[in-house]
Amino acid sequence: MFHLVLNTIWWSILNNPEFCIGSCGGLEDLTPEVDPAIFFATGGIIGDDGMGQFSASLNEGDFPTNPAQVAFPFDLQSNGLVDSFEALIILAVRFHGEIIPGLEEEQTTTHQGGCSINNCQDIQVALFEPVSASAVSVPEPSTLNFLITAFGAGWLLKRKTQPSKLLFRQKRAKAKPNR
Repeated sequence: MFHLVLNTIWWSILNNPEFCIGSCGGLEDLTPEVDPAIFFATGGIIGDDGMGQFSASLNEGDFPTNPAQVAFPFDLQSNGLVDSFEALIILAVRFHGEIIPGLEEEQTTTHQGGCSINNCQDIQVALFEPVSASAVSVPEPSTLNFLITAFGAGWLLKRKTQPSKLLFRQKRAKAKPNR
Protein backbone atom coordinates (compact mmCIF):
# COMPACT_ATOMS: atom_id res chain seq x y z
CA MET A 1 0.00 0.00 0.00
CA PHE A 2 1.25 3.46 -0.93
CA HIS A 3 1.19 6.41 1.41
CA LEU A 4 -0.05 9.73 0.04
CA VAL A 5 2.98 11.85 -0.77
CA LEU A 6 3.41 15.33 -2.23
CA ASN A 7 5.64 16.41 -5.10
CA THR A 8 6.31 19.71 -6.83
CA ILE A 9 7.72 20.34 -10.29
CA TRP A 10 10.17 23.22 -10.84
CA TRP A 11 11.17 25.05 -14.03
CA SER A 12 14.90 25.70 -14.32
CA ILE A 13 15.41 28.13 -17.17
CA LEU A 14 18.87 28.99 -18.50
CA ASN A 15 18.14 31.55 -21.19
CA ASN A 16 21.74 31.77 -22.44
CA PRO A 17 23.38 28.44 -21.57
CA GLU A 18 26.41 29.23 -23.72
CA PHE A 19 27.57 31.54 -20.91
CA CYS A 20 27.67 28.78 -18.26
CA ILE A 21 30.96 28.00 -16.63
CA GLY A 22 31.32 24.27 -17.16
CA SER A 23 28.28 22.08 -17.68
CA CYS A 24 25.43 24.30 -16.37
CA GLY A 25 24.97 21.54 -13.78
CA GLY A 26 24.72 23.66 -10.65
CA LEU A 27 24.34 27.19 -9.34
CA GLU A 28 28.13 27.51 -9.23
CA ASP A 29 28.18 27.19 -13.06
CA LEU A 30 25.89 30.16 -13.63
CA THR A 31 26.92 33.69 -14.52
CA PRO A 32 24.57 36.69 -14.72
CA GLU A 33 24.79 36.45 -18.53
CA VAL A 34 23.09 33.02 -18.39
CA ASP A 35 19.92 34.83 -17.22
CA PRO A 36 18.82 31.91 -15.03
CA ALA A 37 15.57 31.34 -13.17
CA ILE A 38 14.25 28.45 -11.07
CA PHE A 39 10.60 28.66 -10.16
CA PHE A 40 7.42 26.72 -9.42
CA ALA A 41 5.63 24.89 -12.25
CA THR A 42 3.05 22.72 -10.46
CA GLY A 43 2.50 20.41 -7.52
CA GLY A 44 0.21 17.70 -6.29
CA ILE A 45 -0.44 14.40 -4.58
CA ILE A 46 0.76 10.93 -5.51
CA GLY A 47 -2.28 8.83 -4.58
CA ASP A 48 -2.72 5.53 -2.76
CA ASP A 49 -2.34 3.78 -6.12
CA GLY A 50 1.14 5.29 -6.55
CA MET A 51 0.05 7.56 -9.39
CA GLY A 52 -0.35 11.29 -9.85
CA GLN A 53 -0.75 13.68 -12.75
CA PHE A 54 0.78 17.11 -13.06
CA SER A 55 0.58 19.63 -15.88
CA ALA A 56 2.00 23.09 -16.41
CA SER A 57 2.56 25.56 -19.20
CA LEU A 58 4.97 28.43 -19.46
CA ASN A 59 4.78 31.41 -21.78
CA GLU A 60 7.76 33.47 -22.76
CA GLY A 61 8.07 36.29 -20.20
CA ASP A 62 6.23 34.44 -17.41
CA PHE A 63 7.73 34.74 -13.92
CA PRO A 64 5.89 34.23 -10.60
CA THR A 65 5.11 37.15 -8.32
CA ASN A 66 4.97 35.02 -5.15
CA PRO A 67 8.50 35.00 -3.64
CA ALA A 68 7.82 31.59 -2.02
CA GLN A 69 7.56 30.12 -5.53
CA VAL A 70 10.99 31.32 -6.68
CA ALA A 71 14.01 29.21 -5.76
CA PHE A 72 16.51 31.33 -7.77
CA PRO A 73 17.50 34.14 -8.30
CA PHE A 74 17.31 35.10 -4.67
CA ASP A 75 16.76 38.78 -5.49
CA LEU A 76 13.67 37.80 -7.57
CA GLN A 77 15.00 39.74 -10.58
CA SER A 78 14.50 37.56 -13.63
CA ASN A 79 13.19 37.68 -17.16
CA GLY A 80 11.62 34.23 -16.80
CA LEU A 81 11.65 32.37 -20.11
CA VAL A 82 12.95 34.68 -22.84
CA ASP A 83 13.13 32.42 -25.92
CA SER A 84 11.73 28.91 -25.68
CA PHE A 85 13.85 27.72 -28.61
CA GLU A 86 17.20 28.99 -27.31
CA ALA A 87 16.89 28.28 -23.57
CA LEU A 88 18.14 25.20 -21.77
CA ILE A 89 15.12 24.01 -19.79
CA ILE A 90 15.31 21.58 -16.90
CA LEU A 91 12.30 20.22 -15.05
CA ALA A 92 12.95 18.91 -11.56
CA VAL A 93 10.54 16.76 -9.57
CA ARG A 94 10.87 17.59 -5.87
CA PHE A 95 9.67 15.10 -3.25
CA HIS A 96 8.08 16.72 -0.17
CA GLY A 97 7.23 13.53 1.70
CA GLU A 98 3.99 12.47 3.31
CA ILE A 99 1.20 14.97 3.84
CA ILE A 100 1.64 17.09 6.95
CA PRO A 101 -1.82 18.21 8.17
CA GLY A 102 -2.15 21.97 7.83
CA LEU A 103 0.86 22.29 5.49
CA GLU A 104 -0.63 20.70 2.35
CA GLU A 105 -0.74 23.96 0.37
CA GLU A 106 2.81 24.90 1.35
CA GLN A 107 3.99 21.38 0.44
CA THR A 108 2.45 21.57 -3.04
CA THR A 109 3.32 25.17 -3.96
CA THR A 110 6.71 26.06 -2.42
CA HIS A 111 10.26 24.74 -2.69
CA GLN A 112 10.77 24.12 1.04
CA GLY A 113 7.17 23.21 1.96
CA GLY A 114 7.26 20.66 4.78
CA CYS A 115 11.03 20.21 4.49
CA SER A 116 11.68 21.13 8.13
CA ILE A 117 9.75 17.95 9.06
CA ASN A 118 10.08 15.70 6.00
CA ASN A 119 13.27 14.93 4.08
CA CYS A 120 12.65 16.86 0.84
CA GLN A 121 14.81 16.14 -2.19
CA ASP A 122 14.88 16.44 -5.96
CA ILE A 123 14.15 12.93 -7.22
CA GLN A 124 13.89 13.29 -11.03
CA VAL A 125 15.11 15.74 -13.64
CA ALA A 126 14.43 16.10 -17.34
CA LEU A 127 16.75 18.14 -19.53
CA PHE A 128 15.64 19.90 -22.72
CA GLU A 129 18.44 21.18 -24.91
CA PRO A 130 17.87 24.38 -26.91
CA VAL A 131 15.91 23.80 -30.12
CA SER A 132 16.67 25.81 -33.24
CA ALA A 133 13.60 27.77 -34.35
CA SER A 134 14.34 26.80 -37.95
CA ALA A 135 14.22 23.06 -37.09
CA VAL A 136 10.65 23.12 -35.77
CA SER A 137 7.73 24.82 -37.46
CA VAL A 138 5.99 26.46 -34.51
CA PRO A 139 4.37 29.89 -34.67
CA GLU A 140 5.77 32.52 -32.31
CA PRO A 141 5.29 33.23 -29.48
CA SER A 142 5.87 29.74 -28.22
CA THR A 143 4.32 28.19 -25.12
CA LEU A 144 5.84 25.16 -23.47
CA ASN A 145 3.32 22.60 -22.30
CA PHE A 146 4.32 19.72 -20.11
CA LEU A 147 2.32 16.71 -19.04
CA ILE A 148 3.84 14.73 -16.24
CA THR A 149 2.28 11.49 -15.08
CA ALA A 150 4.03 10.18 -12.01
CA PHE A 151 4.09 6.49 -11.18
CA GLY A 152 5.48 6.59 -7.67
CA ALA A 153 9.12 7.36 -8.44
CA GLY A 154 8.69 6.88 -12.21
CA TRP A 155 7.29 9.37 -14.68
CA LEU A 156 6.13 10.09 -18.19
CA LEU A 157 7.07 13.47 -19.56
CA LYS A 158 6.20 15.16 -22.83
CA ARG A 159 7.44 18.45 -24.21
CA LYS A 160 5.16 19.85 -26.87
CA THR A 161 5.45 23.01 -28.91
CA GLN A 162 2.15 22.25 -30.59
CA PRO A 163 -0.36 19.46 -30.00
CA SER A 164 0.84 17.33 -32.92
CA LYS A 165 4.59 17.79 -32.36
CA LEU A 166 6.13 15.56 -29.66
CA LEU A 167 9.73 16.50 -28.95
CA PHE A 168 10.49 14.41 -25.87
CA ARG A 169 8.99 11.39 -24.20
CA GLN A 170 10.36 9.09 -21.56
CA LYS A 171 8.58 6.43 -19.56
CA ARG A 172 9.66 4.31 -16.64
CA ALA A 173 7.91 1.29 -15.22
CA LYS A 174 5.29 1.78 -12.53
CA ALA A 175 6.62 1.26 -9.02
CA LYS A 176 5.24 -1.88 -7.43
CA PRO A 177 3.70 -1.55 -3.97
CA ASN A 178 5.34 -3.46 -1.14
CA ARG A 179 3.15 -6.19 0.24
